[in-house]
Amino acid sequence: MKEQGENKILEKVGVSLMFMRLLNLSAKSSDMEALRSFYDAVVFGELQKIDGCLFAGLLQSNKDANEGISLTLWDSRDHADAYEKSGTYKKLWEEAKPFRSESA
Repeated sequence: MKEQGENKILEKVGVSLMFMRLLNLSAKSSDMEALRSFYDAVVFGELQKIDGCLFAGLLQSNKDANEGISLTLWDSRDHADAYEKSGTYKKLWEEAKPFRSESA
């Protein structure tokens, strides 16, 4: 249950509640730049077309250069779930396979 004060604080700063989705990614050895290029060239463009997607970013670990997290922000959990169940998600996951390590 949401606190009444929480909504008032968010309204004051002009922020609404969102849903965040994180996906851990492991690139093949020394291939994080290739994965980042794919993400920039393909994934961002596809996510811009998806209803409810507010933000997408690829974060790189500061401990392991081949580890990263795909971060997306959504209008709601329903939007994120719909994307995850969509053919677009599955297509992008398969297209990224050449850049991902087998443990991803």
